[in-house]
Amino acid sequence: MMTLALLLTTISLYCIILKFSVKANALVVRKKAGLLLYSWQCLGVVSHELGHYFFCCVFLHRVTNFSLYSPQPDGQLGFVEHQYNNKSFYQCVGNVFICFGPVFSGVLLSWLLTTSLWPDVNFIHIITAMNSDIEKLGLLAAFTDNANRILMQYLLMFNDNELKFVLWIFLMSSIVNHIMPSKADLRNGLSGVGHFMVLIVLIYFLNFEQIINFANSIMVLLLSMLLSLAAFIVAIQISIISLVKVLKNKEV
Repeated sequence: MMTLALLLTTISLYCIILKFSVKANALVVRKKAGLLLYSWQCLGVVSHELGHYFFCCVFLHRVTNFSLYSPQPDGQLGFVEHQYNNKSFYQCVGNVFICFGPVFSGVLLSWLLTTSLWPDVNFIHIITAMNSDIEKLGLLAAFTDNANRILMQYLLMFNDNELKFVLWIFLMSSIVNHIMPSKADLRNGLSGVGHFMVLIVLIYFLNFEQIINFANSIMVLLLSMLLSLAAFIVAIQISIISLVKVLKNKEV
């Protein structure tokens, strides 16, 4: 039940971020200032497509064509095209994992980026404590109680090195902004939902506690990233839009 609650909360929060993101991106494209937008999107898009590509390999799908980053006028920034055997349970259930591959690649890249720039910051401890509080206090109370801890950690990082903190926020917000599947990804993943549900029932029926706990931990980590970086993502989008308007006014 906790995994489902975390999943629904994560999806709801991301839909809110995505709504702002789509509007911001559309305005920037209309203003013909794509370079500003793409400079922020690049790392997140590459991470997103690598997640798809990796799980295509894991589930033995044949990748026919891919591009990690190729901005197109229609808004497409990258793609991974693949084929599979629809009679294979393993390859069919793989469609769901391929769909959500960007979540795993985004979490991994975020962890690598953070540990590289801030080796002394123990974010795993923060997530572990939050996970424990969720089990004891519930979802809302846990994040409310831990909000101050996350804010204090950010202030310590900023005071330690302002420039590195700004760079970290810029890169992290790019990753998180593209960490969830797109609408096209979700459509492609629908073909494996039935097989995936059979797998979930099997896991719960056999009581694979380690897998269940791992799923909970991933959801806590992802939701924590969304909650802590949502404001920065929107702020960067607003900054880009404001800069575009200023530049366009100067041209006039």
